[in-house]
Amino acid sequence: MPKPAGKRTPPPRKTPKKGKVKTRTERDSMGEMTVPAHVLYGASTQRAVLNFPVSGRPVPSPVIHAFGLLKKACAESNVELKKLDQRRGRLIVNACDQIIAAMEGSVTPLGGTVEESMEHFPIDIFQTGSGTSTNMNVNEVISNLACRAAGKPIGAKDPVHPNDHVNMGQSSNDTFPTAMQVAAAVAILRELLPPLKKLEKTLRAKARQWDNVVKIGRTHLMDATPIRLGQEFSGFAAQAAYAVTRAERAMVRLAENLPIGGTAVGTGINTHPRFAKLVVRRLAKETGVKFVEASNHFEAQATRDCVVEASGELKTIAVSLSKIANDIRWLGSGPRCGAVRAVAAGDPARLLDHARQGQPRHLRVGHAGRLPGRRQRRGDHHGRHGRRRLAAAAQRRDAGDGCGRPRLGHPARRRSGDSR
Repeated sequence: MPKPAGKRTPPPRKTPKKGKVKTRTERDSMGEMTVPAHVLYGASTQRAVLNFPVSGRPVPSPVIHAFGLLKKACAESNVELKKLDQRRGRLIVNACDQIIAAMEGSVTPLGGTVEESMEHFPIDIFQTGSGTSTNMNVNEVISNLACRAAGKPIGAKDPVHPNDHVNMGQSSNDTFPTAMQVAAAVAILRELLPPLKKLEKTLRAKARQWDNVVKIGRTHLMDATPIRLGQEFSGFAAQAAYAVTRAERAMVRLAENLPIGGTAVGTGINTHPRFAKLVVRRLAKETGVKFVEASNHFEAQATRDCVVEASGELKTIAVSLSKIANDIRWLGSGPRCGAVRAVAAGDPARLLDHARQGQPRHLRVGHAGRLPGRRQRRGDHHGRHGRRRLAAAAQRRDAGDGCGRPRLGHPARRRSGDSR
């Protein structure tokens, strides 16, 4: 069948041939694995990548950032408890600092951006239930950063071993849930609370500024009794204040129940009795969040109730902010009761500017000029007859309730030819 005239099929693109990816062989207790030569993870991570190709979504960078904070605090605590020597402890802490900086967007040996650095943390978010794969991923990257800093090749596991030294006194069962809580609490403190407080302050300022502006109240999107615009915005400000309280409450729930120190099943086996308290104290100092060791490690590791509770508080904040945005959107509805007209009511020039905004030139209110070289169009600039049409339209509008709807008992105009 001949191709339609005028349409040409573009030539197929030539895909450049990619060279072979260089690899290295890593070994662990389960055997050998082939790993890309340039990455900083090892056999355990590569095995998890092959075992869990579920969604293509890696563990979020804030969780990796939290792991960096946690592993650093653990290494410093083990040095203080004489469980880890000073040299290895310093190498681990420096490696953790590089991970923390990389997840914050700084240029590090892991990469120039967060996206580049995340290449070293490729495991799917849907993995083993305890997060063992990600815990070992972080251990291996820290170990290889430390070994490279000590002048040894990647994968040497000397002088820093990923399990014996980086993971000392820890288990996936207490580190991963701890990292979850640390990541969320730090995000609330640094990223959520500051804009919420700024929003509350701004809304309160607007409530004071517009407290003398009287407008139509609305119930069920219908005109109601009068209300001051400042009163409406005071309600928005109160919602923002409650949002701040809820965010702080969520942060406290996450911070007061850290599972670290419980190791495998909550008994704290193979770790020092003072280990958890030292780790939590260091995390609090590093982040500014008042972290506390869990009062019951069995509950802290067997459940995620504190995360569910924090999620509920954050969802309430999201719904509240959506309500504020939607209410402000409805405030703009008119035609004569919108907030723009209420705010500009004392300044006719501003009101005229708002009325003109977004309209074609030949339809703008108050425009009476002719378009050069063109036949005169119908509209507000069509001389005496155009002005009469505008006046008649205003009378029809005023016959309604002021917002474009006919008054009760006032028959709506029917189109010509309507047989009803």
